[in-house]
Amino acid sequence: MSSIDTLAAAPTSARFMELLRTFRSLTERKQKAIEMLRSRYQTGVDKLEFAQSQINVMQAELQRLRPELIRT
Repeated sequence: MSSIDTLAAAPTSARFMELLRTFRSLTERKQKAIEMLRSRYQTGVDKLEFAQSQINVMQAELQRLRPELIRT
């Protein structure tokens, strides 16, 4: 490798700072994407929990009305 090739490959402080900014930007974007997915997942879990509670209420109501339904 010649000295010219070595100089071209050597990182400068400006290039290093540019790489750091790029890394930070990419990291922030990925964190936002992950947070959005986590929020969607949590919303889905909350809806499933609510649906389960409603099913439990309806099952209790059905059990309470069962004797009347059998008579009819």
